[in-house]
Amino acid sequence: MKRVPEIGMEYPIKGEDEYIYKIAHDLIYQLDKLYAPGESKRQAHPKMHALLDGEFTVEENLPEELQVGIFKTPKTYPCKIRISSSSTKMQDDVKKDVRGFAIKVQDVPGEKLITSYENNDAQDFLLVSMPTFPIANVHQFQKLLTMIAYGKMKQLILPWHWGTLMVAMRLKNTFIKTGNLLQIPFWSTVPYQFGDVDRAVKYMVKPQKDLEDKIPKKPGSSYLREAIIKTLGKQEVLYDFMVQFQEDPVKMPIENASKKWKSPFTKVATLKILKKYSWNESQNVEGQNYDFSPWHSLPEHRPIGGMNRARRVIYHSMSSYRRWKNGTATYQKEHPEMETIS
Repeated sequence: MKRVPEIGMEYPIKGEDEYIYKIAHDLIYQLDKLYAPGESKRQAHPKMHALLDGEFTVEENLPEELQVGIFKTPKTYPCKIRISSSSTKMQDDVKKDVRGFAIKVQDVPGEKLITSYENNDAQDFLLVSMPTFPIANVHQFQKLLTMIAYGKMKQLILPWHWGTLMVAMRLKNTFIKTGNLLQIPFWSTVPYQFGDVDRAVKYMVKPQKDLEDKIPKKPGSSYLREAIIKTLGKQEVLYDFMVQFQEDPVKMPIENASKKWKSPFTKVATLKILKKYSWNESQNVEGQNYDFSPWHSLPEHRPIGGMNRARRVIYHSMSSYRRWKNGTATYQKEHPEMETIS
């Protein structure tokens, strides 16, 4: 008898752990190919456009059902926002790409699901420039990543790889160009618990002002950073931070990250990026050393679904490996769970 899914519940696919650890292996293999010791950047989102200071203000007078976790009490928290492009290989800003918007809300009290190297009081929210993830589950992700990591993309034309080819095409169709990364919305794409286990949400940040700068006629390789500096030289930037509740466990599944949820977004906080910003190499180093993960989280906002379960292993192992390769951390001594990846 087929199991009927329930709101907020997780249903891992068969063999999920094996796929996750294979993904971790392939990503480390990619890093070894791309970077020499001491020079390793992130495997994903290595190009940082800005590391910004901000304020995350929880709305006053929220309905009781929204007063959960960090949103329980009206309060303003300091935060850092890392804006990036996802391509594993660094490229000019004019190239289409998935853009990232990672928020590290600081000074958040309470025990977290996992802690980071530099900031154990953080609640992280990771968002990207697409409303859904084009890959449904970790099995699809693992098959595509293996083709990419080992240079087998030409084999996608073979009939038995057509399913993976379709996934690759959906992924490419999510790549965007923009004139200003401070003027576009970002989504979590994957779900999170919202207090009780039978409540799940996705997140979205949307600029309060509806603006759209054009791409320069002769864009420099880092014109997106220049646009951020120019914008913040004149004004602060405000966003609505919103949640979207799962209302139907079949039409809005937890375990299929490629399915768009069709329910309204509700504002729960205001994100302010502070005025004045200038770029220097020390910020680049600081941003490179920041450790973002959806699992830097209060239990009330626990990441759920297969892609998030994969991120717990993958993000932790990749960060650990990158720091070890760059000589800034002891690999297996600090992270004995990595000894299981061989």
